[in-house]
Amino acid sequence: MPEPIFAERDIAYEFAPRSPHPNPLPVRGEGSDEVTAAQVSLPFSVSVWSVRGIRSSVSGAVLLLIGCAVILVGIWSLQGAGRGTAVVASLQQRTAKAFADVTTAQAALAHTDTTTGEQSFQSAFQELTTAQKEMDQALAASKHVLAVLDLTGTVRAGQDMLEVGSALAKAGEHTSRAMKPFFEKTQNKTLTDAITASRPELALAQAELDTAAETIKGISGTFLPPEFQDQIEKLQTIIPRARNAVHTLHSESETFLTLLGAERDRQYLFLFANNDEMRPVGGFIGTVGLVNIDRGRVENIDVHSVYDGDGQLKEFLAPPNPLLPIVSRWYLRDSNWFVDFSKSAQKAAQLFEKEGGPTVDGVVLMTPTVIRNLLAVTGPIEVPGYANVVSAENFVEVTQGEVTYDYDKSLNKPKQFLSDLTPILLTKLFASSPDGNAGMQLQTLGAFTKSLAEKDLLFYFKDENVQKQADRLGWAGTLSVDASGFLMVNNANIGGHKSDQFIEQEIDYRTTITEQGDADVVVTVRRTHKGPDESLAYPYPEGENPAFKINTIYQRMLVPKGAILLESKGFTAESDVPRPIIAPSDIPLKADADIANWQLSQHRSPNGAVIGSESGYTFFANWIVTRPGETSVTLTHYRIPDAVTMPSYLHPAASYSMAMFKQPGQRRTAVRASMQVPDTMKIVHTIPASGITRESDSALVYRGQLTSDVLPGIVFERK
Repeated sequence: MPEPIFAERDIAYEFAPRSPHPNPLPVRGEGSDEVTAAQVSLPFSVSVWSVRGIRSSVSGAVLLLIGCAVILVGIWSLQGAGRGTAVVASLQQRTAKAFADVTTAQAALAHTDTTTGEQSFQSAFQELTTAQKEMDQALAASKHVLAVLDLTGTVRAGQDMLEVGSALAKAGEHTSRAMKPFFEKTQNKTLTDAITASRPELALAQAELDTAAETIKGISGTFLPPEFQDQIEKLQTIIPRARNAVHTLHSESETFLTLLGAERDRQYLFLFANNDEMRPVGGFIGTVGLVNIDRGRVENIDVHSVYDGDGQLKEFLAPPNPLLPIVSRWYLRDSNWFVDFSKSAQKAAQLFEKEGGPTVDGVVLMTPTVIRNLLAVTGPIEVPGYANVVSAENFVEVTQGEVTYDYDKSLNKPKQFLSDLTPILLTKLFASSPDGNAGMQLQTLGAFTKSLAEKDLLFYFKDENVQKQADRLGWAGTLSVDASGFLMVNNANIGGHKSDQFIEQEIDYRTTITEQGDADVVVTVRRTHKGPDESLAYPYPEGENPAFKINTIYQRMLVPKGAILLESKGFTAESDVPRPIIAPSDIPLKADADIANWQLSQHRSPNGAVIGSESGYTFFANWIVTRPGETSVTLTHYRIPDAVTMPSYLHPAASYSMAMFKQPGQRRTAVRASMQVPDTMKIVHTIPASGITRESDSALVYRGQLTSDVLPGIVFERK
């Protein structure tokens, strides 16, 4: 048995890097001159990347250029001490001026002054270009001598670094120009207009970063002082990541244009998924909307209760077996049963059509967190006909009252508030900024970015090419194929009311690599129901307060295909799960092919767990019941055969990672992931840069909040 989990020393979790598709490459070093994993992978983070990434990269480069100029004093003395010293002094002055210009640029961008930022980067580029010319002139008479004597490559390194600095300055200039359309106070300028205007400058910034990345790759700091070696090594990591960030930025902008109907109008099915009542993807679908978007403008929107359409469904489909305690047949509201959103979205679109809806271009799923993020951009919104002004701070409380308890019972339209709020919100976000709020478009993209990175917003497109792009960007909620050490703890609230908002979940994920290359894994999940302590001050009808409802979930733990279950403890027997009384359907139910295949893959293990397969992974499924004020603790022990090809003479190093995927919509989940290799091995490299604690040369622990997918990993070799 493992040691007790989440001891006192394990509670201080650090935040994990947020990345839709975790990057296995290391992020080296610490400090303000580094582009972090979050900065280079966050989708469409224009303001974050340009202000923090570009400025840090350029600042580090210019500092290094000043150092290189000093080093070259001895080499240039071959031409005569007087001339060499004069040139070096000029280079120092110019690089110092360039550094000052970059500092001005970063300060300007931080205050969204894109014009000053552009001009300052342009000035830095001119200074560095002049420095390059002066250096070439200084070396012209000694080219042949230096070709022989420059054994250390110092002169060549200095020339290359000047080129790198110039390219970075130009990249900063183009990035400043790319930001400008998002801050211009132009009437009738939509979000698509701003994105379209930014794309050519992003392409030019990408070209400059390509140059910088290619040049910095060939620079060796072996014979330079240690402080310059560190700078070169850091830049050789930062610049390729910055280049990839801009490339991703450019790609994402194209997908955003498609989504917003830049070329033709688009019609989307919106699924409003309440993650207070978790389902495999997002949460329970209580509200749906049909939205038409054309050239970045919301042309039409129809939001209504999912029950309106479900009542029109003529086909009687059998639901997944775990849903049988609460439903007699399968409806659109339960369509997000598959853990891969693309599959759930296709089912939602099919059922929507069966209920009389049109064929849509795509499906968008969002949790209430998305609305809160967007309200933080627009500020409070007054919805005509309602007493409360809705804001990011009170959205949940106001919506809960208007939708669940305070709606007009005679009209019987509980979702009318969302129907009235949504078009006002979307129109304000996507249209021009008549109130003169320059930068709202960029803030809107930032809100979408945050929601996408944390899986509160997911897209599915019928167009295969667009869907592939969304998948590549991490927007589609798909699962990566054959990820090493994959783990997803996926919970479906079945009859547990809206109690998930009060659940705090902790996952302890421990992996031990054996000498044979197997992975022995123990996953302990701790769920604490904090309802009695966190109950909202809201006048609920008697017996309706979700803080005092039993939390009942059907949990699927997805693990690598072929994993062998060894032990399963602490789960609730199916016979002890609370079940409401549901009258069975009198009409024979028709099987859905995908649901039938999902269920046919399953069998029950001797310890009661259901073992099945989904999306290329094995899953172990069980019930967990957590009562208000109590904590449930479960343990799952399994083995992954041949998980690692161990180090050998031909392959002296091996690697292993634990890909922890966040369930879309899941909140308040902390993780502790540990890896142990045999004592005959030693760990020589780890990722990510933060959250890792080395307990010995053969063991480490990662701690973080599971706000997005994370990928702790190691490289190890024999001692």
